[in-house]
Amino acid sequence: MPSNMRLRPPAQRRPPTRGGFVAWFNVYGSFRQIIQDLIAPSLESINGKLEALNSKIESVDTKVESMRSSLETKIQSAEGSLEAKIEGIAATLEIKIQRVEATLQAKIESVEATLGNRIDSVEATLGNRIDSVEATLGNRIESVEATLGAKVDSLRTEVHGLRVELQELRLDVRQKWEESLAVHERLAAIEAKLELR
Repeated sequence: MPSNMRLRPPAQRRPPTRGGFVAWFNVYGSFRQIIQDLIAPSLESINGKLEALNSKIESVDTKVESMRSSLETKIQSAEGSLEAKIEGIAATLEIKIQRVEATLQAKIESVEATLGNRIDSVEATLGNRIDSVEATLGNRIESVEATLGAKVDSLRTEVHGLRVELQELRLDVRQKWEESLAVHERLAAIEAKLELR
């Protein structure tokens, strides 16, 4: 710490005197009175304006409440009218749907009956045609079988005749072969006799 710097003693507050406090209170009171004199008229004007605003707000609230009540009444009336109209439309649509369903059901039944009759007729016609075709085919098959049977019998007869002829030819050939062999033996014997003479 430098030698030229010395510590200063702390400052001591002066004790307030009673006369100073009273003077300060009087100044505060005067200042307060001045402020009240300046602000009071403005406060009264503001209070008046606030009361007027409150009155207007209450009037607006009343109007809004009246409008809300009127709107609720109109909405309820409209809802009731709409519900009645919707119910009426639903009832009308239900009746129309039932009529359409009945008409469609009748048409479906009529178409089913018509188709059933046509199918029965087609089945009967096809059955008759099938029976006729079967009968015709049966007759043709029987005729073919009879023709084939006759031809087979004829062929059998011809084959039997050919076998008999073949057997006869064999016998004839054998007989001729034996005769030719006998002739050959006789010729050989004659030639031998001729050579002996």
